[in-house]
Amino acid sequence: MFTCDYHKTILVFFLAILLFKSSVAQRTRSDFSHPCFTGAFIQYSPDLKNSSAYDWEKELSDMHIVGIDTGIIQFIVYKNDGVTTDYLNSINDPTIKILEAAKALYTSKNYRIRIYLGLWLDQDNWHSHFDSISDNFASYFDSNGAAAQYYFQVIDKAWEKYKSYNDYIAGWYLPQEIYSQQQLDRQKIIVLRNFFSTISKHCKSLDRNNLPVTMSPIITTNTIGKSPEATILDMMDFFEGKFIDDIFLQDGVGAKCWHTPEDFSQRVRPYYEAYYEACSADKVGVYANIEIFQKDSARCGEPHAMPASMSRIKDQFTIAYQTFNETPEFFKGYVNFAFYNYMSPNEQLPGSPNPDKTKRTQLYNDYKLYFEGR
Repeated sequence: MFTCDYHKTILVFFLAILLFKSSVAQRTRSDFSHPCFTGAFIQYSPDLKNSSAYDWEKELSDMHIVGIDTGIIQFIVYKNDGVTTDYLNSINDPTIKILEAAKALYTSKNYRIRIYLGLWLDQDNWHSHFDSISDNFASYFDSNGAAAQYYFQVIDKAWEKYKSYNDYIAGWYLPQEIYSQQQLDRQKIIVLRNFFSTISKHCKSLDRNNLPVTMSPIITTNTIGKSPEATILDMMDFFEGKFIDDIFLQDGVGAKCWHTPEDFSQRVRPYYEAYYEACSADKVGVYANIEIFQKDSARCGEPHAMPASMSRIKDQFTIAYQTFNETPEFFKGYVNFAFYNYMSPNEQLPGSPNPDKTKRTQLYNDYKLYFEGR
């Protein structure tokens, strides 16, 4: 027979579990009340082939100082305007140097920094087949077609090359920035879902730890994308089956030259809510991906960009917090696009397309003060 003391012990045990869960949930919510970045994109440019592991030790160390313990490499093979830049097969592959730096920092300083491996982005074909919905959309995105086969080759080569750094790899990143395109119908969404589901399964087949697979959908305007209401339905269809574990939901603020809290409230929040509703239905985790660059409105269509002000970034944090804190079950935090390009306080290599050190350092120092005030 069980004694009363036994039952009391069991009751106390379960009450302790409930209190622990409650305190964790409460702490998670309060942590989000002063939003800070835990991850940052790393966008490659050709000058980075000349970087060293020591350069990346400085970079990752400065990220860690302000609470960023995750790097997301945007791509390792990139094609644009007919020119392919293959970092993966370069003898000066920056990804190896970044992973070596992460390993060195863990050994020397116990900094735990992990890296998502971005894969293949053919910008030319993405624009022509997805943005414009070409006549051969279905054949290009055939899950057994040439594009899928090339994707598999990149994944296989990347895993063979980087798997010895498995302790420092956070997951896989598919760099195609999907959105609820005006011309997408359900049939095309299913084609896309099958294509990316096949890519995801191939990634997961290589590692027994089942590393997560991620994407970064981008918020656009109503003239390019569909309404928030239509976006919910499209993205619920796309993410069905949970082949994507998490998304980095890109707010589009820098690219679209949105500057004011009114812009964020009217243009960003409705799409934050739409993607979050779709992802919650499919149990996909969501990070707010905050663009930390800005463009002059008169030059909005040009690639030229500068670091944003900390005051604008605070407004971006605010709208994300207000949106996701209401139902935070699938919300995972905040990342930025992109630390190395717009917030790094370090000297950069000759030929770098990034803004000068003075402006980047100003944003870094402003963010550091904000971070330390959390």
